[in-house]
Amino acid sequence: LPEEVALKHGKITIKAWPALRDCGESVSLEVIDNPLQAEKTSRQGQLRLALLKGRDQVKYLSKHLLRSKELAITAAKIGERKTLVDALINASFQQAIFADGQVLREQQQFDQAFESGIANVVMFAQEHGQAIESLLTPLHDCQKKLRALGLPAIYAADDIRSQLDWLFSAETLSTSSTESIRQYPRYIKALQVRLEKLAAQVSKDRQHIDELQTLLTACKQALVDDQPLSSELEKALRDYCWLVEEYRVSLFAQQLKTRVPVSLKRLQKRWDEIEDELRRFRV
Repeated sequence: LPEEVALKHGKITIKAWPALRDCGESVSLEVIDNPLQAEKTSRQGQLRLALLKGRDQVKYLSKHLLRSKELAITAAKIGERKTLVDALINASFQQAIFADGQVLREQQQFDQAFESGIANVVMFAQEHGQAIESLLTPLHDCQKKLRALGLPAIYAADDIRSQLDWLFSAETLSTSSTESIRQYPRYIKALQVRLEKLAAQVSKDRQHIDELQTLLTACKQALVDDQPLSSELEKALRDYCWLVEEYRVSLFAQQLKTRVPVSLKRLQKRWDEIEDELRRFRV
């Protein structure tokens, strides 16, 4: 898979970037007119190629992950079992085989990465699945408390649902490492603490929500914009989102401690750095 090719149209030569596209049950080779889009497409394509090559592991995990948990997942309101399982399988293949996020351009590179990582896929996926499974009952309890919140707490309810939607979205789970998934029990425990305190501090909770929205709005917009990003910049944005999750813990359940030092000042400084990179990137 060359990094770039020159295509001739009459007397004109046009530069283009080959990419490996995910077509579901297959992958295809094509050329794209944007190098970053080609890189992003190829990262998705090589993951699909690994999933197709590792179809035995995919079949096993699809059958056994979160087995018989459909009702509990429905009660927890975090999506459907198949969507969650597919995301966890994707994350496990990505972490086991393509941990550095680079596009592999030679068959030998791909085969070596696959052979050295495939044995870890089931282990990663089972750990991810067990972590999610352990949260289904606490999440159900949180959903019951959310439904019982009165009008004064409507902003808190919206913020909490938005947080859960992000944590358990296919996009987030598919791109999460084992280390990130291991933090989920603490995030949900912090959410439980928040709900227990909420009735007595609605005004304070609203202030925290305003802070969080200020920190996250531009970052999440950058992740969904049509303009493709470099893998390094995309990773920086996702890492920043995880830092904000740690900040949530410090705001609502300080006693649970954060994985890394985090504060409003640190986050603002880090976002300024990322915003500078985005600005240079878009020039």
